[in-house]
Amino acid sequence: MTLYMIRNKGMEMYVINFLVMADIPQSIRHLVVDEIMQGESQLKVGIQLNICLSTVNRIWMHYKKTRRTDNRVRSGRPKITTERQ
Repeated sequence: MTLYMIRNKGMEMYVINFLVMADIPQSIRHLVVDEIMQGESQLKVGIQLNICLSTVNRIWMHYKKTRRTDNRVRSGRPKITTERQ
């Protein structure tokens, strides 16, 4: 378990086990964007949803740039799955 301390305007807050952007489900990404659009600060959104501030910022910047919250398509070889017998 990792404990992080965040300081903002003289307040100290402790947060445990942040999620990184790759682990964030689509529904949470929508919540992040909705909360920020309603006027919440990125810090408060991150603390409420237990997401790292940099991840919240990255989701918001991606939304402002593309107006989407989904992951971008990546190039690469598709994974091949086979049935086990």
